[in-house]
Amino acid sequence: MAIDAEGFQGKSPAELLARMGSTEAGLTSAEALDRLARFGPNAVEEKRIPPLFQFLKRYWGPMPWLLEVAIALSVLSGHVLEAVIIFFLLTVNAVIGFLESRNSQRAVSMMTRRAWRSCPRS
Repeated sequence: MAIDAEGFQGKSPAELLARMGSTEAGLTSAEALDRLARFGPNAVEEKRIPPLFQFLKRYWGPMPWLLEVAIALSVLSGHVLEAVIIFFLLTVNAVIGFLESRNSQRAVSMMTRRAWRSCPRS
């Protein structure tokens, strides 16, 4: 069964259940096993990226590149103090962004674990 996102808005619950091939009571065990075999589990795979790469990624992108060019130009023109200040600010930004991202990842992970514990098992 191919399912697209079009045509779901404005439909009644009965129409949606019919379109999905289900009922208010849910799927039969046989249908659930068939869909599991055809489509796989209803899960999102988490990509594990090492923390060092997550941190270094903060130096990659248009804005960091602009600041890195500014650092290089400052050094080449003899303004080493300005280059150090720009690098310091770029690094502070990278550290703050990295820590905020890690905190967000931990919160999502915690909510996912709680959701799994609260789901009824059949």
